[in-house]
Amino acid sequence: MLKPAEIKSNPHFKTMPKLLLTPTILLFAMLHLSQQNNHRHIWLFASEAGNASFTTQKSLLANAAAGLKERDILVHEVIGLKANEALFKKYKASAQGFTFILIGKDSGEKLRSNQPVSLEKLYRLIDAMPMRQEEMKRQGK
Repeated sequence: MLKPAEIKSNPHFKTMPKLLLTPTILLFAMLHLSQQNNHRHIWLFASEAGNASFTTQKSLLANAAAGLKERDILVHEVIGLKANEALFKKYKASAQGFTFILIGKDSGEKLRSNQPVSLEKLYRLIDAMPMRQEEMKRQGK
């Protein structure tokens, strides 16, 4: 049996804890990163393409490309329940009318509305989020 002094002087034993710890740290880091997203997502659900709230929201977002890009927002349009039933069900979107859903980088739902959301309200909400605050610090804003 090795004595404590022999263990301390043996180079193989010095690196052993580091070798065991490194895969554990990597595993936790991978799990943490897999639960986060690099983007925020806006999901626009409409029962039909001509829905007034849907077209209004599309217009608002179309004129906001720079603001959306700055905040890492991807916009997804889902039109028609029959062709997209799984998505309507997953996000619990209204089968009739319009649903706006904002999903954060942590994959959590941050905002849901059956009415168009103003850019001011959207940006104010996102810019108040801790993750966005960190992004703005890194960007020097």
